[in-house]
Amino acid sequence: MTTLPQPFEVAREWTWEHYQPHYDKLEAVDLTTDNVDGWLADWTALYSTFSETFTWFSITSNLDANDKDAEKALNNFMSTVYPPLQTAQNKLQKKLLESGLTPDGLDITLKQMQMLAEIFAEVNLPLDVKENEIAREYGKVYGSQSVEWDGEDKTLVEMKKYNADADRDVREQAWRAVADRRLQDRETINGIWVQLMDIRKQQYENLDLENYREYAWRARQRTDYNPEDSIAFCEALEQVVVPVVAKIRENRRQWMGLETLRPWDTVIEPHDAEPELDQRPEVNLYDDGRQLITKSNAVFDQLDGELGGFFKTMDDNQWLSLENSKGKRPGAYCASLPVSKGAFIFGNATKQISDIGTVLHEAGHAFHAFYTSNEPRIGVRSYPFEFAEVASMSMELLALPYLLDEKGGFFSEEALAYYLIDQLEGALQSWSYQAVVVLFQHWAYTNHDLASDPAECDKAWTDIWMRFSPGVDYSGLEDWVATGWHRKQHIFSYPFYYIEYALAQLGAIQVWANSLENATDALEAYRGGLKLGNRVSLPELFGSVGAKLAFDADTLQQAVDLMNEQIDAWKAKLS
Repeated sequence: MTTLPQPFEVAREWTWEHYQPHYDKLEAVDLTTDNVDGWLADWTALYSTFSETFTWFSITSNLDANDKDAEKALNNFMSTVYPPLQTAQNKLQKKLLESGLTPDGLDITLKQMQMLAEIFAEVNLPLDVKENEIAREYGKVYGSQSVEWDGEDKTLVEMKKYNADADRDVREQAWRAVADRRLQDRETINGIWVQLMDIRKQQYENLDLENYREYAWRARQRTDYNPEDSIAFCEALEQVVVPVVAKIRENRRQWMGLETLRPWDTVIEPHDAEPELDQRPEVNLYDDGRQLITKSNAVFDQLDGELGGFFKTMDDNQWLSLENSKGKRPGAYCASLPVSKGAFIFGNATKQISDIGTVLHEAGHAFHAFYTSNEPRIGVRSYPFEFAEVASMSMELLALPYLLDEKGGFFSEEALAYYLIDQLEGALQSWSYQAVVVLFQHWAYTNHDLASDPAECDKAWTDIWMRFSPGVDYSGLEDWVATGWHRKQHIFSYPFYYIEYALAQLGAIQVWANSLENATDALEAYRGGLKLGNRVSLPELFGSVGAKLAFDADTLQQAVDLMNEQIDAWKAKLS
């Protein structure tokens, strides 16, 4: 195979005419046991070029939603390169499947390729491109939102710090300012949703499938559990976690001396709202983005020198964009760079305590990418999303002992104790929220025509929300509750992605439980599991890090019991 471009500055100029000869050459090969590994390596290198090029186009566009040139370049790439390349990918997948060859370690990949082959249709490729464009409009809308506060224009991410003010009136004003601003775009977001639903209906109907859930399940290559398992886990969360969330919020209401707990009393950092505020140490997290990187690197160096080296590589290569800025797409993510053999972390830090967990989370994804970057075969280099989230969520917990400022981190011993309590209580509350997002999507994509009406979505979301969000007074805020589905970008941009977080949280708690028994062994198992890539099944991947993929209330209860025990133990130390 001829040399492929590596720098983005070169690869971005490639059109389909540049890729096509390489795909034609691969398609012409007569596969045998002797040449299949080399053929797979060539295919992997070729697809990696496309993948990383697309990633850089996306990152550039996400850094500034108002950059018209970046948006135009991404749209052009998606409309002219993506469709023919996906057709070529499908041909190579079929070629490998029809060869009957089963290279060592490729069993799972072949199973997933078969699933993808079954839902491939050229008629859907233009729809994929259009769906991507419309989903980016959603990000553009939210990325451009801002409010005037104290005479200054603030992004909604920047407003989080005002939601954390000890003065309840300030919190409420900030919360309402953000909520009102989001509601101004209600009809715009509704319009985007209607367009997306129309496209998604065409996608599954073009394949004669029953509904979009069936299509999305296969597209996400979920081979080890089914929709019923997903729903069962949400029901387990309702049974086991929701009562705990109710207790957490009732305790908070009592601590704060409130008649009722309102939304602006729950989204704040707990240490800024409770009467113990005067007893809690002040936390000077970091001065700027540079110090956030430096302190984070110190944490990873203590945890494991190799992980620290990975993070330093990202810093050295400018693969870190952690701070919030106006026009930047909301949220945070990690993107693999298969040609550069690394990863890029995108964030929106605003000197909030939650920034620390975000960096740890995305770094876990990045370490996963580093560990699989040298795998020369397509498919094995990737890994299930559910396990990718185990890598990230486990890192949030494994790194806890190394966050002390005396070792270059962020917290004093006392502040770290409060942070740990907040993280565990936050994880429990996140679990209940994750169930809402998952169940909403099950409803939407099995009731497509009904869910194409945003008003019906408002009703469905409200019904599910009220089941999983106890202990909060939402009176007078019905519109804010009803449009909660607007505020979850996965519903728009990554349809049917979210059960991954819920399952991975259970896996991560199990990994953490192991670390409390033996930190060295738990970390070694974690690293070993990340190195497996896609060689084994999802249950085996969970098992490799000392966890169990489960959907039942009993397993969930064990994890929740541990979390509650740890919360109580750390509170006792602080009392």
